[in-house]
Amino acid sequence: MTLLVKFSKVSDALYKSDNFPFYVLVVPELTIEERNYPLLLFSKGEKRKEFLKELVRKGAIEYLRLAYQLYPEDVMEVFSMSKDFPTLEENIRVIVNDLGLSKILEVVQPQEIAQSIPDDRENALLRALLLKHLSPEEVESILKNDGKRKS
Repeated sequence: MTLLVKFSKVSDALYKSDNFPFYVLVVPELTIEERNYPLLLFSKGEKRKEFLKELVRKGAIEYLRLAYQLYPEDVMEVFSMSKDFPTLEENIRVIVNDLGLSKILEVVQPQEIAQSIPDDRENALLRALLLKHLSPEEVESILKNDGKRKS
């Protein structure tokens, strides 16, 4: 026996079964507005891209972070097409905040870090590392004496 279930439209994207006590929400039919953002995170295809473009346009950082965790390729594609996307530095900061700097440092070797430090930032990094173990006076003494510590 085949039973067809009929639905009646309750509102945009929401339908109620005429035969059983349940509702169906059709995500692709949702309008792209803030109250629908949590559900639109689970959209797909063209609707997802439209939603991501709207998030970028509005600067909805929290939703962009969530979307990036779910669909990193789609988010990066939208960023690359948009003139309003965050700067490289902002994107890096989001990744560092999400992963944690310690996790990134587990992957990147100290030699790689040392080789990639621009000349104008070397002293600042060296000072920060030395301050973890020495007093500010000792650090300044070392930096003034070409890296030699007075005994």
